[in-house]
Amino acid sequence: EAAACLLRAARAGLVSFSLKDHNPMQGAHA
Repeated sequence: EAAACLLRAARAGLVSFSLKDHNPMQGAHA
């Protein structure tokens, strides 16, 4: 579960970074 959590966090960070310009909420949250 720890690995899955880290993976989710990493993917979430990448998604947030990639969609930062498209999603103001994600950009502010990041």
